[in-house]
Amino acid sequence: MDKHDLENELGKDPFNSTDMKKIWSFSQLEDGTLEIFSYKGNDTTVEIPPRIGKTPVTSIGECAFSPCKDKSLIDAKPWKRSNAMRSLQTIILPEGITTIRAAAFGHCSGLKTIVLPSSLCTIMDSAFKGCSSLETIELPNSLCTIMDSAFSECSSLREIRIPDQVKVLSDNLFRKCSTISKIELPKNLTGIGYSAFSDCRNLTELHFFNHLRCIQKGAFSGCTQLTIYAPAGSYMEWYAKKNNIPVAAEQTDDENCGAFNPFRIIENDFIVVDGVLREYVGQGGDIAIPDGVTVISAHVFQSNNNLTSVSLPDSAVTIEESAFSGCKHLTSVSLPDSLNAIESKAFYDCESLISIEIPEGIKHIGACAFKGCKKLADDRGFVIVSRIMFDYFGDGGDIVVPEGVEGLSDYAFERCNSYQMGHVDMKSIVLPESLKRIGENVFTHCDSLVEIVIPDHVTELGAYAFARCRWLAKVYLSKDLVLMGKQAFDGCPIEQISLPESMKTIGAGALSGNHLRELSLPDHIEAIEKAGLSGGLYGYLTLIVSRGTVTENTVKQYAKENKCEIKYWDNT
Repeated sequence: MDKHDLENELGKDPFNSTDMKKIWSFSQLEDGTLEIFSYKGNDTTVEIPPRIGKTPVTSIGECAFSPCKDKSLIDAKPWKRSNAMRSLQTIILPEGITTIRAAAFGHCSGLKTIVLPSSLCTIMDSAFKGCSSLETIELPNSLCTIMDSAFSECSSLREIRIPDQVKVLSDNLFRKCSTISKIELPKNLTGIGYSAFSDCRNLTELHFFNHLRCIQKGAFSGCTQLTIYAPAGSYMEWYAKKNNIPVAAEQTDDENCGAFNPFRIIENDFIVVDGVLREYVGQGGDIAIPDGVTVISAHVFQSNNNLTSVSLPDSAVTIEESAFSGCKHLTSVSLPDSLNAIESKAFYDCESLISIEIPEGIKHIGACAFKGCKKLADDRGFVIVSRIMFDYFGDGGDIVVPEGVEGLSDYAFERCNSYQMGHVDMKSIVLPESLKRIGENVFTHCDSLVEIVIPDHVTELGAYAFARCRWLAKVYLSKDLVLMGKQAFDGCPIEQISLPESMKTIGAGALSGNHLRELSLPDHIEAIEKAGLSGGLYGYLTLIVSRGTVTENTVKQYAKENKCEIKYWDNT
């Protein structure tokens, strides 16, 4: 009869909260269940309780058993880690556990065996990273998600089976699992992340089915003994041949393999999977992307200096991040009316691009999408596409942004940054009444600015928008401003500023380094993030608020963690 049976025989609950608190630290989750976040013992074999008192345990918390008591230390050198949990060899998780959080067992170097329950759904990033003694682990069929680096550096792990519900193998998942020789892949696998199998030197074979759509860079780097087994004519077969990985093409009528083949090569130039252009293997020049392509995937033409013109088909909907960035000789692009989105840096640094016509129905253009496109600049040096200003190639001085511009994209005036080589000096700036948004880092280190007027209708100031403008003392904000982003005015010696009634959020460090004695706050501020109002003349700032307002509650919470004084309008 074990201890729990004996206690039950005597009528004592073996999981009573009084005894459990001596062994476990835990917290309550939003759904009312419990999460274990540390173990106070030093046993070699540990069995996690299914409940504490009457409340079920459903989660193992971040770094709960790891000698890295902060997730940020998971990649640190060994000497920065504590010696805690070095004795742990076996751990048993009870039924009811659904989640193992980030780095929960990271670098438990003595852990050899772990028993997982059939209720487990999610293993988060770095959960078992660096468990160098772990040889085998049986993953339950209930498992749906395995996140980045979950088993990386498990240098003793010999084999593993990935359940069929897992559809994506995340970045660095098995990186540096140097002894692993057998991995059984799920039948519905659609994607493989960056370096997922890199440096698995003893991995000899992987068997793929035909649902695979995407393989990121370095997925199999350093797998020197690997042979790929893939359905004939599949994306995986093509990928293996292209990357000089030995491949055996298999003919199969299996419904999990042959019935679904989203892969096709068109004229030997375009690799298309499920309507997504994944790769271009042609010679460049003037190209027309074939009909049926809906998405131009990220980086697909990046730095292709043989490309001179591109025509997109009427089926195209999205151009993803950096798809054409750095195409130095690209002069023209034809976009269809079907296009909905151009993501960030899509045409970044296409310095020869002369003109581009944006369809009227476009819904989104990402940050820096046309930054560096010097030949798109007007006679005053502004690169403006679809009412958004992306770059400035003018002479500086007193700058007037044209009316009609509705957005300043991230880093729009980077060339006025005094820390940039060959920068131009911005003495003053007049912003148009049409302006609605100012992005991130737009005026960072514009050191000659002493005053800024932000027009009404601007609702959002991006992170670092005016950061380190070291002479900026007077700021006149839009009456419609709702969000002041992280470190928007960080390091600015502001002496005069008035926050509008519309303001709801002040980001972390947004006004840090100001030279104010006191600041009146409007009534509806819902959030002041860490050090959002730090600074003040002589390092101390008085915040003036009205009683009984949303702001009063927000400021009281802020004052608990930050150096400031609260003053009310009735002078109390």
